[in-house]
Amino acid sequence: TKIQLAGSFYPKDSESRVEVTVDALELPIDEELHKGLKIHFPRLVDSLSPQGTMEKLHFQLQMYEKTGEKYLQYQARSGNLQATTKPGSLVQKLAGDFEISGFAHNDRYHAQGQISNVALTLAKLEISQLHAPWKLFGDYLFLSPIQGNFYEGRLQGWLLLDTSAYNGYQGSFSVLAARPQPLFDSLSSKTAANKDNQNGSTISAPAKALNKG
Repeated sequence: TKIQLAGSFYPKDSESRVEVTVDALELPIDEELHKGLKIHFPRLVDSLSPQGTMEKLHFQLQMYEKTGEKYLQYQARSGNLQATTKPGSLVQKLAGDFEISGFAHNDRYHAQGQISNVALTLAKLEISQLHAPWKLFGDYLFLSPIQGNFYEGRLQGWLLLDTSAYNGYQGSFSVLAARPQPLFDSLSSKTAANKDNQNGSTISAPAKALNKG
């Protein structure tokens, strides 16, 4: 792992500012990184517990303190991330490029970003060349519109993930012109509750209710 760190500090009587820039190569995604991410995304990190590496990471952080109020702004870009998640997660493997930007104020935070050229295993199904903007609000991670390659077919749709311990999800996907046999082979390994679409024109992903009540 190679890490370059640069920063500055601007103190004033009523206001202070800290700026930090980090560039890293071959950064491990492990418990140490989880500790930093849990400061603002505890449920998301606990839900996925990703393990792997990032080939490249560029991270910028600005922290402000004014009249007792603390503000934080950040943005990051990762290149060629390779990770697996803990057993039972809807997203089991992912690889690709990710962007994130957001802010935090007191206990409130906001994050959004973009995923590009991503390959992932979602509920035991393989998706590649995935592109989607995403937003995180509260416990929910929302990706829409999603576009990608699904067994050589064109995939479109949206997905809402509950990142809390409930681990629910909801979504809608359509697939055009996928290769039937590899798809049916994957579907046949799933539970009997999942149904195959013999026409191969549209396939809806299984959904898990988000209603916690």
